[in-house]
Amino acid sequence: MDLKYPFGMRVLVPFGSRKIPEAGYVVGIKETSEYQCKSIIKVIDTVFDKEKLNLAKWISKKYFCTLADSLRLLVPPGTSTVVNRVKTKTESVICLSPDYHEETLKNDKQKRVIRFLKDNQSVSKKLLQEFLGVSDSVLKTLEKNGQIIVQKEEISRNPLFHKNLKKTNPLVLTEEQRHTFESIDIKGYHKYLIHGVTGSGKTEVYLQLIEKVLDSGKNALVLVPEISLTPQMTDRFLSRFGNVVAILHSGLSLRRKV
Repeated sequence: MDLKYPFGMRVLVPFGSRKIPEAGYVVGIKETSEYQCKSIIKVIDTVFDKEKLNLAKWISKKYFCTLADSLRLLVPPGTSTVVNRVKTKTESVICLSPDYHEETLKNDKQKRVIRFLKDNQSVSKKLLQEFLGVSDSVLKTLEKNGQIIVQKEEISRNPLFHKNLKKTNPLVLTEEQRHTFESIDIKGYHKYLIHGVTGSGKTEVYLQLIEKVLDSGKNALVLVPEISLTPQMTDRFLSRFGNVVAILHSGLSLRRKV
Protein backbone atom coordinates (compact mmCIF):
# COMPACT_ATOMS: atom_id res chain seq x y z
CA MET A 1 0.00 0.00 0.00
CA ASP A 2 1.22 3.48 -0.85
CA LEU A 3 2.15 5.22 2.40
CA LYS A 4 0.81 8.55 1.14
CA TYR A 5 -2.72 7.30 1.95
CA PRO A 6 -3.11 7.80 5.71
CA PHE A 7 -5.18 5.85 8.18
CA GLY A 8 -8.91 6.55 8.26
CA MET A 9 -9.43 7.42 4.61
CA ARG A 10 -12.15 6.08 2.36
CA VAL A 11 -10.65 5.28 -1.04
CA LEU A 12 -11.78 4.07 -4.45
CA VAL A 13 -10.10 0.79 -5.32
CA PRO A 14 -10.37 -1.97 -7.95
CA PHE A 15 -11.75 -5.31 -6.73
CA GLY A 16 -10.92 -8.50 -8.62
CA SER A 17 -11.94 -8.36 -12.25
CA ARG A 18 -14.82 -5.95 -11.69
CA LYS A 19 -14.93 -3.03 -14.10
CA ILE A 20 -16.54 -0.68 -11.58
CA PRO A 21 -14.31 0.21 -8.60
CA GLU A 22 -15.66 0.17 -5.06
CA ALA A 23 -15.04 2.09 -1.87
CA GLY A 24 -12.61 0.67 0.67
CA TYR A 25 -11.23 1.87 4.00
CA VAL A 26 -7.64 2.42 5.07
CA VAL A 27 -7.54 0.63 8.44
CA GLY A 28 -3.79 0.11 8.64
CA ILE A 29 -0.49 0.70 6.87
CA LYS A 30 2.04 -1.96 5.81
CA GLU A 31 5.27 -1.32 3.93
CA THR A 32 5.19 -4.77 2.32
CA SER A 33 2.51 -7.38 1.68
CA GLU A 34 2.40 -11.10 0.94
CA TYR A 35 -0.47 -10.40 -1.45
CA GLN A 36 -0.45 -8.90 -4.93
CA CYS A 37 -1.56 -5.29 -4.51
CA LYS A 38 -3.33 -2.88 -6.84
CA SER A 39 -3.08 0.89 -6.87
CA ILE A 40 -5.64 3.10 -5.18
CA ILE A 41 -7.62 4.97 -7.84
CA LYS A 42 -8.82 7.93 -5.81
CA VAL A 43 -9.12 9.25 -2.27
CA ILE A 44 -12.77 9.97 -1.45
CA ASP A 45 -12.53 11.48 2.03
CA THR A 46 -11.39 10.91 5.60
CA VAL A 47 -14.17 9.21 7.53
CA PHE A 48 -12.92 7.78 10.84
CA ASP A 49 -10.23 7.86 13.48
CA LYS A 50 -8.84 5.11 15.72
CA GLU A 51 -11.67 5.54 18.22
CA LYS A 52 -14.29 4.94 15.52
CA LEU A 53 -12.28 2.01 14.15
CA ASN A 54 -12.27 0.38 17.58
CA LEU A 55 -16.05 0.92 17.79
CA ALA A 56 -16.47 -0.64 14.32
CA LYS A 57 -14.39 -3.66 15.38
CA TRP A 58 -16.55 -4.08 18.48
CA ILE A 59 -19.74 -3.89 16.39
CA SER A 60 -18.31 -6.41 13.93
CA LYS A 61 -17.47 -8.86 16.69
CA LYS A 62 -20.65 -8.31 18.69
CA TYR A 63 -23.10 -8.59 15.78
CA PHE A 64 -21.20 -10.96 13.47
CA CYS A 65 -20.85 -8.59 10.52
CA THR A 66 -17.86 -7.62 8.42
CA LEU A 67 -15.62 -4.76 9.46
CA ALA A 68 -16.56 -2.93 6.24
CA ASP A 69 -20.27 -3.18 7.11
CA SER A 70 -19.72 -1.81 10.60
CA LEU A 71 -17.56 1.04 9.27
CA ARG A 72 -20.32 2.03 6.85
CA LEU A 73 -22.60 2.60 9.84
CA LEU A 74 -20.25 5.32 11.05
CA VAL A 75 -20.17 7.19 7.75
CA PRO A 76 -23.05 9.66 7.12
CA PRO A 77 -24.58 8.49 3.83
CA GLY A 78 -23.92 10.75 0.88
CA THR A 79 -21.36 12.94 2.63
CA SER A 80 -18.01 13.62 1.00
CA THR A 81 -16.16 14.76 4.08
CA VAL A 82 -16.48 14.69 7.83
CA VAL A 83 -16.21 18.25 9.10
CA ASN A 84 -15.70 18.89 12.80
CA ARG A 85 -17.49 22.21 13.00
CA VAL A 86 -20.97 23.44 13.83
CA LYS A 87 -22.63 25.75 11.33
CA THR A 88 -25.48 28.07 12.11
CA LYS A 89 -28.42 29.29 10.07
CA THR A 90 -31.70 31.11 10.55
CA GLU A 91 -34.90 29.10 10.93
CA SER A 92 -38.45 29.68 12.06
CA VAL A 93 -38.72 28.66 15.69
CA ILE A 94 -42.01 28.06 17.48
CA CYS A 95 -42.72 28.30 21.19
CA LEU A 96 -45.82 28.32 23.32
CA SER A 97 -47.35 31.73 24.03
CA PRO A 98 -47.60 32.58 27.74
CA ASP A 99 -51.23 33.55 27.00
CA TYR A 100 -52.31 30.28 25.42
CA HIS A 101 -55.72 28.84 26.37
CA GLU A 102 -56.36 25.15 25.73
CA GLU A 103 -60.11 25.52 26.12
CA THR A 104 -60.27 27.61 22.92
CA LEU A 105 -58.58 25.01 20.70
CA LYS A 106 -60.88 23.88 17.89
CA ASN A 107 -59.47 20.53 16.66
CA ASP A 108 -57.14 17.66 17.46
CA LYS A 109 -54.26 19.03 15.35
CA GLN A 110 -54.21 22.28 17.30
CA LYS A 111 -54.35 20.39 20.58
CA ARG A 112 -51.48 18.14 19.43
CA VAL A 113 -49.28 21.15 18.69
CA ILE A 114 -49.97 22.75 22.07
CA ARG A 115 -49.31 19.51 23.98
CA PHE A 116 -46.06 19.05 22.06
CA LEU A 117 -44.86 22.58 22.84
CA LYS A 118 -45.79 22.22 26.52
CA ASP A 119 -43.37 19.29 26.71
CA ASN A 120 -40.62 20.62 24.44
CA GLN A 121 -40.39 24.40 24.91
CA SER A 122 -39.14 25.92 21.63
CA VAL A 123 -38.58 23.85 18.49
CA SER A 124 -37.97 24.56 14.81
CA LYS A 125 -41.14 24.90 12.74
CA LYS A 126 -39.93 22.40 10.15
CA LEU A 127 -39.17 19.70 12.70
CA LEU A 128 -42.44 20.25 14.56
CA GLN A 129 -44.31 19.73 11.30
CA GLU A 130 -42.28 16.60 10.52
CA PHE A 131 -43.11 15.07 13.90
CA LEU A 132 -46.78 16.05 14.07
CA GLY A 133 -47.79 16.15 10.42
CA VAL A 134 -49.52 19.53 10.71
CA SER A 135 -49.87 22.10 7.91
CA ASP A 136 -48.85 25.74 7.78
CA SER A 137 -52.51 26.75 8.09
CA VAL A 138 -52.81 25.06 11.50
CA LEU A 139 -49.77 26.94 12.79
CA LYS A 140 -50.87 30.24 11.24
CA THR A 141 -54.26 29.92 12.96
CA LEU A 142 -52.63 29.21 16.32
CA GLU A 143 -50.27 32.17 15.84
CA LYS A 144 -53.14 34.48 14.81
CA ASN A 145 -55.11 33.45 17.92
CA GLY A 146 -52.14 34.13 20.19
CA GLN A 147 -51.59 30.48 21.13
CA ILE A 148 -48.03 30.20 19.77
CA ILE A 149 -45.14 32.53 18.93
CA VAL A 150 -43.23 32.11 15.66
CA GLN A 151 -39.92 33.92 15.25
CA LYS A 152 -36.71 33.77 13.23
CA GLU A 153 -33.67 32.72 15.22
CA GLU A 154 -30.15 31.51 14.57
CA ILE A 155 -30.24 27.81 15.16
CA SER A 156 -27.40 25.33 15.39
CA ARG A 157 -27.34 22.27 13.14
CA ASN A 158 -26.23 20.29 16.17
CA PRO A 159 -28.05 19.74 18.45
CA LEU A 160 -31.18 18.88 16.48
CA PHE A 161 -33.54 21.37 18.12
CA HIS A 162 -33.13 25.03 18.90
CA LYS A 163 -32.53 25.19 22.62
CA ASN A 164 -32.26 27.98 25.13
CA LEU A 165 -32.16 25.78 28.19
CA LYS A 166 -30.88 26.54 31.63
CA LYS A 167 -28.16 24.32 33.01
CA THR A 168 -29.53 21.75 35.45
CA ASN A 169 -27.60 20.12 38.27
CA PRO A 170 -28.00 16.58 39.60
CA LEU A 171 -30.93 16.24 41.98
CA VAL A 172 -30.67 14.77 45.45
CA LEU A 173 -31.63 11.13 44.98
CA THR A 174 -34.26 9.45 47.07
CA GLU A 175 -33.21 6.43 49.10
CA GLU A 176 -34.56 4.08 46.42
CA GLN A 177 -32.86 6.01 43.60
CA ARG A 178 -29.57 6.12 45.51
CA HIS A 179 -29.69 2.37 46.15
CA THR A 180 -30.24 1.76 42.42
CA PHE A 181 -27.47 4.17 41.46
CA GLU A 182 -24.94 2.66 43.84
CA SER A 183 -25.83 -0.90 42.80
CA ILE A 184 -24.79 -0.36 39.17
CA ASP A 185 -21.15 -1.02 38.29
CA ILE A 186 -20.05 1.01 35.25
CA LYS A 187 -16.78 -0.89 34.94
CA GLY A 188 -16.72 -3.71 32.43
CA TYR A 189 -19.81 -5.02 30.66
CA HIS A 190 -22.92 -5.66 32.76
CA LYS A 191 -26.67 -5.70 32.16
CA TYR A 192 -29.16 -4.02 34.48
CA LEU A 193 -32.90 -3.42 34.36
CA ILE A 194 -34.28 -0.45 36.28
CA HIS A 195 -37.96 -0.97 37.01
CA GLY A 196 -40.25 1.86 38.01
CA VAL A 197 -43.55 3.43 37.07
CA THR A 198 -43.74 6.64 35.01
CA GLY A 199 -42.57 9.58 37.08
CA SER A 200 -40.64 7.47 39.59
CA GLY A 201 -37.33 9.16 38.77
CA LYS A 202 -35.62 6.63 36.48
CA THR A 203 -34.36 9.32 34.10
CA GLU A 204 -32.51 11.13 36.87
CA VAL A 205 -30.76 7.87 37.74
CA TYR A 206 -29.81 7.47 34.06
CA LEU A 207 -28.49 11.03 33.95
CA GLN A 208 -26.31 10.59 37.01
CA LEU A 209 -25.02 7.23 35.78
CA ILE A 210 -24.12 8.82 32.44
CA GLU A 211 -22.34 11.66 34.24
CA LYS A 212 -20.35 9.07 36.17
CA VAL A 213 -19.46 7.32 32.90
CA LEU A 214 -18.37 10.59 31.27
CA ASP A 215 -16.27 11.51 34.30
CA SER A 216 -14.45 8.19 33.90
CA GLY A 217 -13.42 9.18 30.38
CA LYS A 218 -15.93 7.00 28.55
CA ASN A 219 -18.94 7.75 26.33
CA ALA A 220 -22.62 6.87 26.73
CA LEU A 221 -25.22 5.83 24.17
CA VAL A 222 -28.90 6.36 25.01
CA LEU A 223 -31.55 4.54 22.97
CA VAL A 224 -35.04 6.07 22.98
CA PRO A 225 -37.89 3.59 22.30
CA GLU A 226 -39.91 5.93 20.07
CA ILE A 227 -38.85 8.78 17.79
CA SER A 228 -41.60 11.08 19.09
CA LEU A 229 -39.90 11.04 22.51
CA THR A 230 -36.70 12.53 21.06
CA PRO A 231 -37.50 16.22 21.75
CA GLN A 232 -38.49 15.51 25.35
CA MET A 233 -35.32 13.51 26.01
CA THR A 234 -33.23 16.10 24.15
CA ASP A 235 -34.31 18.77 26.65
CA ARG A 236 -33.32 16.67 29.63
CA PHE A 237 -29.91 15.69 28.29
CA LEU A 238 -28.96 19.06 26.78
CA SER A 239 -29.84 20.93 29.96
CA ARG A 240 -27.63 18.54 31.96
CA PHE A 241 -24.71 17.92 29.57
CA GLY A 242 -24.79 20.77 27.04
CA ASN A 243 -23.58 20.50 23.47
CA VAL A 244 -21.67 17.26 23.96
CA VAL A 245 -25.02 15.61 23.17
CA ALA A 246 -25.44 14.34 19.60
CA ILE A 247 -28.77 13.18 18.17
CA LEU A 248 -29.29 10.65 15.40
CA HIS A 249 -32.50 9.08 14.09
CA SER A 250 -34.20 8.19 10.82
CA GLY A 251 -36.20 11.42 10.76
CA LEU A 252 -33.10 13.57 10.25
CA SER A 253 -32.31 14.88 6.81
CA LEU A 254 -29.00 13.94 5.22
CA ARG A 255 -27.59 17.41 5.94
CA ARG A 256 -28.43 17.14 9.64
CA LYS A 257 -26.73 13.75 9.95
CA VAL A 258 -23.34 15.22 9.06
